[in-house]
Amino acid sequence: MKKYFFTIIIIVIISVLTASLYNLLENNLLNYSKRPIKMAVTFYNYNSSYARELKDELINVVTDNEDLMVASSAANNPSKLEEQLINLKDKNYDFIFLSGSSNLSDFAVEEFKEQGSKLIGINDYCSFCQVSVYIDNFKAGKLEALEMTRNLSSAKLVILSDNSYESDERVAGIESLLTSYPEFEVLRVIDNIEELKYLHNFDVILATTDNLAIQVLDYGNGNIKIYSIGGSPEIKKLISNGYIQASIALKPIELANKAIDFAYQMVEGKKVSDLEIGLDTYSIDNINNKDISGWK
Repeated sequence: MKKYFFTIIIIVIISVLTASLYNLLENNLLNYSKRPIKMAVTFYNYNSSYARELKDELINVVTDNEDLMVASSAANNPSKLEEQLINLKDKNYDFIFLSGSSNLSDFAVEEFKEQGSKLIGINDYCSFCQVSVYIDNFKAGKLEALEMTRNLSSAKLVILSDNSYESDERVAGIESLLTSYPEFEVLRVIDNIEELKYLHNFDVILATTDNLAIQVLDYGNGNIKIYSIGGSPEIKKLISNGYIQASIALKPIELANKAIDFAYQMVEGKKVSDLEIGLDTYSIDNINNKDISGWK
């Protein structure tokens, strides 16, 4: 009799464990046998050609896999970004990709952490997301300044920013690098191109985006050298024609594909770790050895 009793107990235990495992797969892996997988991405802004390329690549890759991706932009408005994220809480998305997490208030972060979607930081590091695929804007600024120091023995320069959080980090990187190069003097950090009309005796413009660099091309026709960050197809052509000295190249296509790959790995229950996407340099010196077609 005792033998049968213990057999029944073992069967009950196995049944409970099987049910628990099933629930784990159902709830934690969100039952991904049901397609399409629903994903959303929200940007602090996607006004730049880089951000638009990143958004489009995310949508294209997910759509090609017959899953769903929707995108939104907060148009540089922190309150709107928070509102969009809070609204996403009730939409039952499997994954939410977030760009611009540093613009969120502590309250919004806590609210957002409570929702059930898997969170992936994209473009910039997200401290509260399950994983981030990002670029280091501080490092990009340092590389831009370093490229200038390799080409010139000294200079008086102007840093041109657009006041975005990415540009703020890039400006900090530029200034950090130049503390080791006293022969390079930063005259001003400006966010209004019109201010250039009132500045004199400068040799270099370090633009924190390709878009800004293109807007100041008229200043590059003389002795003023222009550098940028972005690596857009347009800027590569300008480098090859000698109008821009160099650009630190971001890689939106690689970044988008890595982020989506991480999402599908998480679908399979695999562990993923934060990934920093590397940067490249396109310059007058190496442009003839580079593929300048499209984004990378």
